[in-house]
Amino acid sequence: MKFGLAVPAYGSHADAGRICDLLVAADELGFDGAWSPDHVAIPDYATKVNLGPPFLEPLAACSWGL
Repeated sequence: MKFGLAVPAYGSHADAGRICDLLVAADELGFDGAWSPDHVAIPDYATKVNLGPPFLEPLAACSWGL
């Protein structure tokens, strides 16, 4: 079995330092992969529940903290 994680791509957790720390910890713990979610459109009801800006574009976010 392989394990991975989703990289935070929105809201207050979408921070270069936090994402870098998360990925380093995941690597040290032996995780097999990391995924970046992408949303082309966010319905209004979702922003009221748990999705809030900023929304990171996955490919650009991969180079953000370098």
